[in-house]
Amino acid sequence: MKIHSDYLTLHTRRKREFFIITPNVQAAVEKSGIHDGFALVSSLHTNSAMFVNDQETGLLEDVLTWLDKL
Repeated sequence: MKIHSDYLTLHTRRKREFFIITPNVQAAVEKSGIHDGFALVSSLHTNSAMFVNDQETGLLEDVLTWLDKL
């Protein structure tokens, strides 16, 4: 079984930010040379979150509004 690990470091400038990491994940998969399998994407920081969704401006604004209400 082949395994490939890659790390991405992101630096925030604001309290809440969104990062589109799809190109980074795609590049890591291509770099691995693995053609069949799965990719595990996780955060190593306790104060961060990841979610998978369409990249829609309205959706991101809705998420920020929802977070403000929390």
